[in-house]
Amino acid sequence: MARYVIVGAGSVGTHTARLAAAQGHDVVLLSRSGRQLDLPGVISRSVDASDPRALTAAVGGAQVLYNCANPGTYIQWRSLWPPLAAALLHASRRTGAVLATVSNLYGYGPVHGPLTTEHPLAAT
Repeated sequence: MARYVIVGAGSVGTHTARLAAAQGHDVVLLSRSGRQLDLPGVISRSVDASDPRALTAAVGGAQVLYNCANPGTYIQWRSLWPPLAAALLHASRRTGAVLATVSNLYGYGPVHGPLTTEHPLAAT
């Protein structure tokens, strides 16, 4: 199976990690805090994902780098997102890992239950 590195331990990152581990992949979940989550088969680590060198070192050997990060409040995005995005791209290029970015899910509007590829766009 593949090694997946997931940046962001919020709802999307946690669910992505849980699913990947259940499928038998080697999963590392990176967050600022590195808090240990009770996810079987998932290793949690602390890293500053906006630091290109630190992130590249954490991603080494991964086939896929998932960007599930949410850099704080909307006020913080202007200052936090550009260095985070640059570090993710840098790490992907240096390691050869495919970079998969979740992006935002606002286009789906309120959702009750899991999203699927057939889910309609219904922004409010």
